[in-house]
Amino acid sequence: MDTLLVEAQEHRIAEVRKDFWVGYTTAKNILADLDDLMNYPRKIRMPNLAIIGDTNNGKSFILDRFVAKHSKPFDPNEENTTLPIVHIRLRAKADETRFYNAILSSLFASGPDRESVDSKLDRIHRLLFQLETQVLVVDEFQHSTCGTKSKIRELLNAVKNVGSDRKMSIVIGGTPEVLNALSSDTQIENRFIPRHLKRWCLDDEFLSLLVTIQIKLKLKKHYDLTDESIAKRLLILSGGIIGDLVDLLVYLAVHAIRTEAEAITEKMLNIEYLKQIGWTPPSQRTKYDR
Repeated sequence: MDTLLVEAQEHRIAEVRKDFWVGYTTAKNILADLDDLMNYPRKIRMPNLAIIGDTNNGKSFILDRFVAKHSKPFDPNEENTTLPIVHIRLRAKADETRFYNAILSSLFASGPDRESVDSKLDRIHRLLFQLETQVLVVDEFQHSTCGTKSKIRELLNAVKNVGSDRKMSIVIGGTPEVLNALSSDTQIENRFIPRHLKRWCLDDEFLSLLVTIQIKLKLKKHYDLTDESIAKRLLILSGGIIGDLVDLLVYLAVHAIRTEAEAITEKMLNIEYLKQIGWTPPSQRTKYDR
């Protein structure tokens, strides 16, 4: 193939592989709820949200978009630097200390290894006050469920206290296991309003989603992802998880570009065909064929 054609092809593939936003109803509603927190008057008990969904079903994407929307470029000429949202992700076996470490690390303010918990908390309070932070976003909160009951309780109290002391809202994101952690403390559970990202089903919104993705893929030949048999097959293969659906369609689009097929057809959604081109359904990825 001509070098220029190959370069054009690879450019198209790079464009197809970029993240893109799909503004479906649930995502828009959750973003509206998040935006509302930015305008909430400060009070002792601020509203908090828990964004709950299966892995790869869009919660982190929504949180990232919320953070990006309310972030502004650093201006060295500004007299006072502000940070309306502090965004952290919990790591495995999260506890109170790791929670504080994550906040300080995100603010480039990590301290000495032997710094006491009280010292860390004091610095966090001062930093959040100086930065005029309004919302703390804590993603991957399911890692809080990996510790002992006492560690989970300590972490939950730390989250509650940071929010109450600074009079700011807390947003947590995680898998359904998060609800078990929250329910272990009635005071904590009552402070968080859950917003659920359910698995997709074969309805008009799913078909609208497929149209949006098809437009983004920009393949050159005519095809229709909303065809009933194709849409059903895509729903089954993705398990109703938006991230898995997008991953599959991007994979097929790249394949279609490289083979010059320039369309996604029902034949491509056959398990044997997918296996031949190197794609495995998420449900099968931990299995080993002997």
